[in-house]
Amino acid sequence: MSSQARSDESISCSAYSRLKVDEIQHFTTDRLHTLELYPPDANVLFNAGEYRATTRLWHRRADLYRASQTSALVTPQSLIADSARSAEGATAASTNDVPP
Repeated sequence: MSSQARSDESISCSAYSRLKVDEIQHFTTDRLHTLELYPPDANVLFNAGEYRATTRLWHRRADLYRASQTSALVTPQSLIADSARSAEGATAASTNDVPP
């Protein structure tokens, strides 16, 4: 096993704890908004307060990184456009299949 772990791997610290290292794109402004919706007593398996604090430190850099990955982004507008193109193609195919 390599002495260096990838940034998305868990690193075993002891028999009783694990450390998960997240990549920068997981600390976006959108993630921060989501974390801020968690109630204070939410039963989660991570420290939501620490996650929010870390996201506040890194969200600008994370947002820039995510914006640079445009091919990986799917927006509601692109989904609607893809759906419309599919529907147009299905309509054209069914019209062509009708016998005279």
